[in-house]
Amino acid sequence: MPENSGWRNWAGNQTAQPRRVVAPRSADEVADEVRKAGADGLTVRMTGTGHSFTPAAATDGVLLRPGGLTGIRSVDPAAGLVTVEAGCPLRALNAELLARGLSLANMGDIQVQTVAGAIQTGTHGTGRDIGGMAAQVAGLELVLADGTTYGQKGTIDFADRAVNQGTGAILIAGLFSNAGNILRPGGYGRVRASTRIEKDALLVPHQR
Repeated sequence: MPENSGWRNWAGNQTAQPRRVVAPRSADEVADEVRKAGADGLTVRMTGTGHSFTPAAATDGVLLRPGGLTGIRSVDPAAGLVTVEAGCPLRALNAELLARGLSLANMGDIQVQTVAGAIQTGTHGTGRDIGGMAAQVAGLELVLADGTTYGQKGTIDFADRAVNQGTGAILIAGLFSNAGNILRPGGYGRVRASTRIEKDALLVPHQR
């Protein structure tokens, strides 16, 4: 995609003019873009399908688009775990899980969003005691600002239910072991998440 291509969300109420727009096709390419952005002094944002009304993905730095990272890497029915790439559309994930007799525990009323976008913007479904998409994340993978992948897997320690009205995002705290003090206060990175699936669950399609 040309470097000067702009971005707009689905509703058209948010726009941005990133310095670079890139569609990485692997975790290594994501790490490479994070490393380049750090060297250039630029911030990094990743957009999903743009269904948030907020500027959560808007940036004048580097914008990562999800089109090259849509795969479902693995499904482990015995462990109740599925590993998907950040740009995997919920409709594709739901179809794969349904074919295996599995289901997400909860989701919103549309399925055109990407997994990463749904997690980032606090997408939720119904049920007072059922968590949203972020609450179903079982594991995190951290890409540091220098482009390297942190060697320790993390878990979600806290997921707020309140949505930030300015960004449309929710606060999620990830917990990582920090042997050797590699992670420092004030540092930035990218996080990849794997989600938990429910066995013997019923998925009811929603029609508008």
